[in-house]
Amino acid sequence: MKLISPSPHFLASYLEACRETWGHVHSTYILHDPSEYDQWKETIFRQFESESRGIGLPEGYVPSTTFWLIEGERFIGSGNIRHFLNASLREYGGQIGDFIRLSERGKGYGRLLLRMLLQKAAEMGIRETLITCEAENKPSQRHIESLGERILAKEEAEADVEGVRRRILRYRVRCI
Repeated sequence: MKLISPSPHFLASYLEACRETWGHVHSTYILHDPSEYDQWKETIFRQFESESRGIGLPEGYVPSTTFWLIEGERFIGSGNIRHFLNASLREYGGQIGDFIRLSERGKGYGRLLLRMLLQKAAEMGIRETLITCEAENKPSQRHIESLGERILAKEEAEADVEGVRRRILRYRVRCI
């Protein structure tokens, strides 16, 4: 199992994961719409690089680095680390987002990916991070709470989630 920068070598496996997982994630920010593959297949890796450098970001976005979790020749999941928090991410969104492809959920990959992302965040100089989820999303809550002693604080609040006020949980988490 390894955490890598996105690679063309795994594009077909990534597309397969997008097809099986689309519609089964809370936010589609972290994966691509498989029905639009022809539009993004030639630009996806430049997009990831530009996002990491903060180039051409939509208003309100911050630079972020994407990583892919790979086992053998198979794409398992993806994680994204925002380089810093703005007001919107402090309210909801946080600094780290991740997903595991639908067929690989429930096998412990999510916990492994989250720990690997915290290590990457520490390598980027981030010592403490914010991870959020909707309060009703029990699988995400368990996923974050699997970090145990790394959790420094947990707060329940209300936030605007894609135009709807929702109860959310904010976790302050130690990266190292």
